[in-house]
Amino acid sequence: MGEVKTFQCWDSKTSTFYGALPRPYSCCGWKAPPASVSGLWYCSGGICGTFPTTPTAFTLTLESLCGTVYRYSNSPGIPFQYTVGIDSLCTEPTGTVVGVVGRVGPGQAWTPAASGNGCSFVDGVYYFTLAGALTQGSSILQININAVTM
Repeated sequence: MGEVKTFQCWDSKTSTFYGALPRPYSCCGWKAPPASVSGLWYCSGGICGTFPTTPTAFTLTLESLCGTVYRYSNSPGIPFQYTVGIDSLCTEPTGTVVGVVGRVGPGQAWTPAASGNGCSFVDGVYYFTLAGALTQGSSILQININAVTM
C-alpha cells in the first residue's frame, strides 16, 4: 500500500487552514474523485436562445479537492455545473443517483432520469452515468454525464 500524504486546505471566509479528507478512499470504485466529468447536453424545450438544440459535447473540471462537496464547472459557455457530496460519491456502486446538476439560484430544478444513473461495475470496469433534465428559467436542458477522467 502506498504512502498516504495529507495537505492543508485554506478557508478564505474564516482565514483558517483545515485538513483535507484522508486518501485513499473508495469513490464509486475509484481511489480519488475524477479530475473531470464529460458528456452531452442540449436544449429540448422552452426558450433555447443560444443553447444548442442537438447533443453537444461538454467537459466540466474539478474545482477543488477540499471539503466534503466536489464541484465540477469551469467550462466556458456551459450554463450548469455538477455537484456531488463525498457521502454519496464514496459508496459501493449501486446504480443510485449520484450528485446534482445545476446552479444555485431561482428557477432551477434538476430532474434525474428514471433509470440508469449512478455507478455500476460490469465485467471488471466501473462506469458512471448521471442523466436528466435541468429546468433553467424558461429553458429545459437535457444533460447526460457519461464519462470521467481520473
